[in-house]
Amino acid sequence: MKSDRVFWIVFAFLLLFSATSSQQAVAGTTGKIKGQIVDSNGQALPGANVIIEGTSQGTTTGPDGDYLILLVNPGTYTLTASMIGYDQISKTDVQAIADFTTTVDFTLKETALEMTAIVVVAERPPVEPDRTTTKYILDNSNVEEVAPIVKDTEQVLELLAGVGLDGDTSIRGGDTSSSGSGSSDVVYYVDGVPMSAVNVERRSHASRNFQSVNSSAVQELAVVTGGMEAEFGNAQAGVVNIVTKEGSRDFHGSLDYLLNPAGKKHWGSNVYDSPYYQDKMKWNDSNWTGETDPVTGRRVHERIDYTGVIGHRIEGTLSGPVVENASFFTSARYRGLAAIFPEGKQRGFYLYPDRKSGWIASPGNIETSYKLTGIARSKFKVGVGGIYGRSGSYWGGSGARRQLGRDIFLPEGSGAGQVKYKNDLVYVSLTHILTPKTFYEAKLSFFRDNQDTTNVPVDQYGEGLTEDIRRDADGYFTAAPSTRTEYQLTKRERVNFKLDFSSQITKGHFVKSGFEVAFDKVLTVWERWRSMTSFALRVAGKPYTRDTPWEPIQSSWYIQDKMEFHGLVLNVGARYDRLDWGTQVPQGEHGLWSMAPMTKSWTRQQLIPLVDAKALQAWSPRVGVSHPITDRATIRYSFGVFRQLPSTWYIAQYGWVSRARAADFNNNGQIDPTEVGNQSDSRDWSGFWNHIKYETTTSFEVGTDWNFVGDYISSLTVFYKSGTDQFFYGNSYWWDPQKQAPQRGGADWRNNSYEDVRGIELSLRKNLSHGFSFLVSYNKQWVSAARQSGWWRTYFVPDSNWVATGSNYYVTHSRDTNGDGQVNSSDSGAEVPVLLTAEEIQEFGHRANERLRAIQNGTAADYDPLKETEIKEMEDWPGMWSYKQFNVNPRGRNTAQGTFGTERPGFGSVVFVYHSPTDYGPVWGDISVTMVYRMQEGRARRFALPGEPPKWWFGPMHTRTDLAFVKRFQIRNQVRPTLYFNVRNLFNQRDLQPRPAEDWWKNGLDRPRPDSGTYKQFGDTGELSRYAGFPREIELGVMVSF
Repeated sequence: MKSDRVFWIVFAFLLLFSATSSQQAVAGTTGKIKGQIVDSNGQALPGANVIIEGTSQGTTTGPDGDYLILLVNPGTYTLTASMIGYDQISKTDVQAIADFTTTVDFTLKETALEMTAIVVVAERPPVEPDRTTTKYILDNSNVEEVAPIVKDTEQVLELLAGVGLDGDTSIRGGDTSSSGSGSSDVVYYVDGVPMSAVNVERRSHASRNFQSVNSSAVQELAVVTGGMEAEFGNAQAGVVNIVTKEGSRDFHGSLDYLLNPAGKKHWGSNVYDSPYYQDKMKWNDSNWTGETDPVTGRRVHERIDYTGVIGHRIEGTLSGPVVENASFFTSARYRGLAAIFPEGKQRGFYLYPDRKSGWIASPGNIETSYKLTGIARSKFKVGVGGIYGRSGSYWGGSGARRQLGRDIFLPEGSGAGQVKYKNDLVYVSLTHILTPKTFYEAKLSFFRDNQDTTNVPVDQYGEGLTEDIRRDADGYFTAAPSTRTEYQLTKRERVNFKLDFSSQITKGHFVKSGFEVAFDKVLTVWERWRSMTSFALRVAGKPYTRDTPWEPIQSSWYIQDKMEFHGLVLNVGARYDRLDWGTQVPQGEHGLWSMAPMTKSWTRQQLIPLVDAKALQAWSPRVGVSHPITDRATIRYSFGVFRQLPSTWYIAQYGWVSRARAADFNNNGQIDPTEVGNQSDSRDWSGFWNHIKYETTTSFEVGTDWNFVGDYISSLTVFYKSGTDQFFYGNSYWWDPQKQAPQRGGADWRNNSYEDVRGIELSLRKNLSHGFSFLVSYNKQWVSAARQSGWWRTYFVPDSNWVATGSNYYVTHSRDTNGDGQVNSSDSGAEVPVLLTAEEIQEFGHRANERLRAIQNGTAADYDPLKETEIKEMEDWPGMWSYKQFNVNPRGRNTAQGTFGTERPGFGSVVFVYHSPTDYGPVWGDISVTMVYRMQEGRARRFALPGEPPKWWFGPMHTRTDLAFVKRFQIRNQVRPTLYFNVRNLFNQRDLQPRPAEDWWKNGLDRPRPDSGTYKQFGDTGELSRYAGFPREIELGVMVSF
């Protein structure tokens, strides 16, 4: 199309402009060091040399004695300045931080005799004066401080201000998955490469986004919670940027083993003796305990020792040189932890370890990361890196595998097959230094997050073989695994290319620009046969196909100028985002076709005409200001518009249900591919709405960073975010001229919701000195959502012109596809539409016009102009008219008024580390104690106290304290063994879950009502799920590094 050609011409121009203006890479992975070298009289020293010890990086000073070193990897270095006739000075502990400028000045003294070398310790800047964003950083030493007790990178993230503690990495109340599969408004970068985009299938019926990196591989971890610069896109809430370690000139390695002792790991009794089952467990009845399944012969009621399983966790690293100027780093992790309850396999891991949910029964799982870097020439640096993960689990729902409930006695395995997960990220990078102040970086990456189910029971036509569940003699417990046809195929792949430039154009202008293109493949097929004749199907892929991915193209360009003046830093930028659909989409709106006579089944839906879709595009301005008040305090302001593509799962999904198996339409004795799904109804979800927009958040915040005394640093930010055009679902209704009544279509997703967040964010930290460090993080926020939205309706009304086209509307179909007047094996098995007769066109067209005029004249009984919008003809579908009805059964959330939602109004954490000095001796030296405290305020619930109207109440607070004791030893050749033990939930804190909290509010009860008949007879039947978290656990570990 002409518009596409114009777009690519303009984009090519923008890319050329980027190259000429010279910019920096997206999601910066390096920092820069600058400063000035003067003599003892304060006069500038041009031509002085500055080098970073242990690297090949360095530079010389200019006429004003200024120097600048770009592309410095995060870490701690020694910086040396020298000049003939002056003493050489080295400053140690110089810290480089990604995307920040570290200032190191030198004063050299003249020497008349032999030149001497002076070593001093560089003073780390207490605050970053050029920072205009709200950003929190943990370097490798910070991660290692908490590593014994905080094992996973995502758990480390939760220790930073703004990041939620529920395991979904939500930032400042940003949108989170209803299935707990991670925050949908946060984007992840690893070494500057985007992980699976958050807009790629982020919620239910999708494998979890692979966004974890082994903590042993982390060199620096940064979270941007507000004021994101223009280089960051496709995220409304924040950015997580992880820089992984590189190898060095020497070989290093580590091995960390954690033992999780056997024991009961849940609240309440052993599940086989718990009141949870009331009187269903009959261990004193020999007939019950001796019952066998007549089909398999196995004993039906047989308990397993699920509390006697020992868990293990192993993580190791290895790094070193490959050849001259090239090194490698790799890490690997295995988790064979014990399941809380009886499962299909008793070893594996939890996707969300903090709340012990998302069990993956995968004894053979592995997660690795690797990095190979080298310098081809002095001005070229090349790198290869990636992440590799494999795991699997048993698949299937009720009756298929062992799990808490009626399936508790099933054997190991599943009647629905196994699910396999493949997670990969591979990237190649090239950095070229054009001048000492200008460089560019190119990165090509491939990301894959796939899920497939193997050994799925199906017949020769691919249809289900689900059996009825076979119960025990009492009719309660499942006697044996039943065959269940239920599977999910998910393919999420992305090829991403970035080209970015950076240049310190002048002393006060650091300009960045970049261009990025992402080629996605999105396919999910989720099918569940409830019985031999009933199934549900959801597909997200190319329209009306079951095995062809949707392949959209996302592209972006940004430009940004960081201007540094005396007492002021101004960061101004703009970003352009675009989506090219990569496929044709259904004409009009698919939702209105659902249940229409011409497209009622899966096979008929494929007859819907497809049309070209207009590209989605948007601009986003960003402004950040930092005002250094003193060298220890700054005030910062930021304003920005942040765009995000709605979830491609919601854009592309279709859903069908069926109450019958496919029918043999051509009577050839088999089910042909054209006949699969011909008994299904499109009564579920509908996708590919051609009028979607980017979800948009406009954000404003004010913050301050203050080093108020010693090395104590506080950060306080007040923020407001207004999210508009958020994706939410509603229903479409289509007025059928034949039936003369509105027909309900499938639920579809639209930009009809909002989410506003106001809050205060606090961080207080002290880096390790005088034997201790701490980090305090706290957020208080008010989230409101669903303005003029929730469930809403769109009505579509055709006119006579639309009916008369011949291709839009028909009411009957024929199975005679070859037109010979007979239906037999010579036909394809498909259905073909029967066009309307002239009389039908006239009659149906007249009915349509009468309906349209009644609405326009206000005489339609079911149309209320006070509640519904004006009916208008659709621009891209002549003859079809539509209007909207709002606030139909709204389901909004508003924590500002107490409306129940997923967000918590307040949360925070405290990390305290004590480290004894080495000179305390071999017994008491090198001992560290780490305490981690977490706090979350309760969610909200609506109910009425006696004699009062209903209102919203916040639930009980959740807290937990973990403790780690670590002893490090030093042996020859730099071998360092470490012993540690962890105590999780140190005080055995037991907090009430939200569900039974109503009695807690009304009566102060944290257990069942004492007058409950069930409680009197059986005890607390909810004891297994009444309380959050888990009981106290003790873990033992040993680590060896060299």
